Amino acid sequence: MSKAGEREQVPAALPAPETAVAAPGPAPTGPGLIAYLARAPVEERKAAIDDLHSRIGNRRVALTIRSGLAVQRAPKPFGMMEQTQVSGFAALALAYWRGNPDKTLADFGLYLLDELNKQLATNGIPTLPKPKLDSLRSAGGFVAASWTVQFNLAGTAKQPLTAKIGGIPGDRISEVSGIVYHEGRHAEQAFLVARLVASEAKGSKTGKQIAAELDLHEPAADAALKATGPLPGGKEGLATIKGWRAFDKGGEHYDYWEWNEHLQQFVANVLKGIPDPVPEGVDRIRAELTKLAPTFADWRKTTIAFADTKLAALKGDKGRDTTDNQLLRDLTKTRGVLKKVMDAEAKILKELGRLDARKAQKKPLSVDEAKLFQLEIAAPWWGLQAALSELVVVTGKAYEAYPHEADAYAAQHTVQKDFGAKSAPARKP
Repeated sequence: MSKAGEREQVPAALPAPETAVAAPGPAPTGPGLIAYLARAPVEERKAAIDDLHSRIGNRRVALTIRSGLAVQRAPKPFGMMEQTQVSGFAALALAYWRGNPDKTLADFGLYLLDELNKQLATNGIPTLPKPKLDSLRSAGGFVAASWTVQFNLAGTAKQPLTAKIGGIPGDRISEVSGIVYHEGRHAEQAFLVARLVASEAKGSKTGKQIAAELDLHEPAADAALKATGPLPGGKEGLATIKGWRAFDKGGEHYDYWEWNEHLQQFVANVLKGIPDPVPEGVDRIRAELTKLAPTFADWRKTTIAFADTKLAALKGDKGRDTTDNQLLRDLTKTRGVLKKVMDAEAKILKELGRLDARKAQKKPLSVDEAKLFQLEIAAPWWGLQAALSELVVVTGKAYEAYPHEADAYAAQHTVQKDFGAKSAPARKP
């Protein structure tokens, strides 16, 4: 489980279909329509247009959009996400892999970190110490509190650290390179958030106070306090950094970050606690459900209560930004799956109650009747396990959608894509 100030890699997952959040307020017309749609995040624009079609008419919407709506551009990349920086790192990784086939995977990892540190220094970010390369954790991790990174290079490359890189496939080398870049981006994020907090304090906070507020390595906080010049990325960059800040310790949505982190880990442990082979008999199902009952009772009291309170606050916020809307979508999905879990439990209990009532009658159960009860109890039990498995998936996807994680994954995948493009054989004319 991640700790405050710590960023961990988890297996990548495909994004789930998004549910658009309708924009509040009266239907605008004319130039106001352009501004209205331009303010809406891209993923919500279709829902906004559909709503306007029904309220002001198809022709007016179509004519206004055709005459004046400009296509919203993606925010301009800054820092390590700049194309030249991404491409430069990928080129160095590729050249080292091709030019040093007898070097080990460990040598390659340390080389990448050295080059990453040069890049961080150029961007004004404190450098990272020599990493642990054989972590038993996930693929990689950055800990802001100690300003350190660690990796499981052998797990990523599927080769021992002593393996010669000339014998490791390019896709594995690419992934190793991307993960190193991912964690470097987390360091850049943490430093820029510290700079944001320092600038907002206007000299009223010390480095020690900023470090405590963000659970950040104090020397990094001191460096952020002393940094000069504007934050990178202009107005859009500032919005991005503020999105990262919202999920850090002390941020607006840190409570959700903690909630999702704990839920994701806890539900995975709940699933592991269900014995294999999966219980099918009524008595075993009853016994397992009895074990799970205290957990589900606590979820209703605390986990679901938090989700409902947070959702109400988000829905009531008329000034939601892109970060808020993403959280609203993810939390809505997770809350829906939690409902599936509770509904399945209630259904099992109902069917068990029916069986108990029937067994209390004088007439004994027939074989066919007993089989039917068995199936009617087993079906929601399977549904409960499916809902728990779905809960692991949706909380994992919500993790990848945290602003800092989504950004770091984008950096990682861009490096991998650039590496692949550079290493691909030239096409024959």
